[in-house]
Parts: sequence; C-alpha cells; structure tokens
Amino acid sequence: MVHLIMTTTIAAAVQECRSLFPDHELWSSSEPSISDLAPGNPISHTQLIELSNLLKKLDCASSESSPPETSLPRTLNDLLRGSALYTPPPAPKPQKTPEYEALMSRLRATAESQTYSTLLSPSSSISQPSFSTISPTQDGEDGITYADLHRQATLVLNMVVSVLACGVAIFIAARWWDAPARVALAMGGALLVAVAETVVYWGYLRRVEEAKEREVKKAKGEVRKVVGRWEVLRV
Repeated sequence: MVHLIMTTTIAAAVQECRSLFPDHELWSSSEPSISDLAPGNPISHTQLIELSNLLKKLDCASSESSPPETSLPRTLNDLLRGSALYTPPPAPKPQKTPEYEALMSRLRATAESQTYSTLLSPSSSISQPSFSTISPTQDGEDGITYADLHRQATLVLNMVVSVLACGVAIFIAARWWDAPARVALAMGGALLVAVAETVVYWGYLRRVEEAKEREVKKAKGEVRKVVGRWEVLRV
C-alpha cells in the first residue's frame, strides 16, 4: 500500500470532514491511523480517495445552501498537490546489553595493552625476521617433494614408452626378415634406446642435484643483519 505525507491542506480537509461526518468509517481506519493531524504523518492513497469523495459530498451540500467560507480542496489532484511518498523513519538501534559493553571494554583493553607492548619493544619483531620463503626446508637439504616424485615418474614412463615404441617400430620395419632375426633386431634397438635414455636421465638428475647444491651454498653464504631500527616513546 502506498503511503503519502500528510500536508497542511490534507489535515484541514480531514478536520472539516470529521466534524461533518463523525460516524464515517474513515476515522476508525488503521492503515494508517489519521487521528493525529500533524503535517508529515503518513496517510494512505486509499484514505485520500475516500477523503476526496467526502469532500465532493460536502461540496454538493454546500453549493445547494451557500458557498463555503474556506477554500478547501475538493478533488484528489488538489489533495495530492504538495505531498510526496512517505518514508518511515529508521528503526531505532537495539540497546547494548551490559554483557556486550563489558566484552567490548575487555577487548579494547587487551588491544591497547598489546599495542603498547609492541611500541615498547619494537626490536623484537625486527631482529628476528622471517625468511621462510627463501630459506631451505627444515626437513633436510635432500627433501623430496610431491612435484619431484611426479616429475621423476613422468620421465621414467616416457623412457619406457620410447623403448617400447622403438622396439615395435624396428620389428615392423624388418617384416621381410625371419622371425628370430626380427626379434633380435627389435630387442637390440630397444636396448640401445634404453641405454641412451638412461644416460640422458642420469645427466638430468646430476644437473638438478648440482643446481640444488648451488642454491644451498648461496643461501648459507647470505648474511642477514638489521640495518636500522626506531623506537616510539609513549608521551
């Protein structure tokens, strides 16, 4: 339901109609109640329509007897002039309980105490910086991660696939030879490919180990020190 703001003109019209039609059901309506005729109070659009109908009856009755002494609005458009949509005031905030106030006071006191302790001893947080992102793992220099295992398993699988593929290719290519010769040739070619793959794989592992050793030596050779500090004294 649309609620509008009661203007001075609407309040005067309601007061006049109430004096002339005291038993009308409009005065007992609660959507919203118009018992208080203060401008700014809400009034529904349905109540304005009913009020305009009463004003028309009043206009007809006054025109038969004598012209009205006051110039009140007689139509719905006149009643709506100067009005606007009614926005109810915001609901009041719930009152804070004593338990809530006590909890907030305790939290504020704790936060202030921690802040004050930090200001008094700023060197404790500066002299021991965290280098966890660049330092080696604490489990040892030779720690193996899931990524390393996955990479090594992938390399071994690639080697097996390469050996089998070469053996099958040689066996198919020598289809004009006898079966024993084809098998021997395929096994020999697969063996050569396996040896080559193994050499390449061990060379790769050696380079990875050397790179890890260089990183560890570089990390151990770093010297970390505090270049400066400042203190804040509480006034």
